[in-house]
Amino acid sequence: MIGLGKRYGDMISFIFQYKETPFMNRFVWEPNTQSWVFELTYEKDGQIHTFATKRMFKRSIV
Repeated sequence: MIGLGKRYGDMISFIFQYKETPFMNRFVWEPNTQSWVFELTYEKDGQIHTFATKRMFKRSIV
């Protein structure tokens, strides 16, 4: 499945058009915490539902 994405400022949003329902992956850069928030959502019955949310930090190597 190929997803099409667009960048809006500090956000990149991808949409995957599955037969059953569209699935969206959104990456949001948060400069205050130097992290990415990764949100996975889907549309059902005309409403957006959250599937999962993750926060990703750069791993420090000491």
